[in-house]
Amino acid sequence: MLNTAALAGLQSVAAYALTASCAIVRDTEVSDGAGGQTPTPVTVATVACRISLTGGQMPAERELAARLQVAAPYTVRVPAGTDVRETDRIVSDGRTYQVVGVIAPTWEVVRKAICEEVL
Repeated sequence: MLNTAALAGLQSVAAYALTASCAIVRDTEVSDGAGGQTPTPVTVATVACRISLTGGQMPAERELAARLQVAAPYTVRVPAGTDVRETDRIVSDGRTYQVVGVIAPTWEVVRKAICEEVL
């Protein structure tokens, strides 16, 4: 079983593999000035990341990737504990990805978001 120090060490090592940067974008309700609310995209965080085609090696990744009706689902890895949700979009290097599901295991080294590219 991992203790807190060992897990922090693994997270620190994993951070070296997160060589790109991405913005996590979330629709937030903003007043429309007429008493209503309008969903407005807001960047809630900019974090290090690594984006790759989903290999589907882990059962949870296969399950989430199966939800997509596209040929090439992506896995976006971000630091452990990053607030990323199924309703978010991830923007990196001019490409936008819609999050379909998030994998956050008990002993989280990195958080994985399974996504599809928005064209």
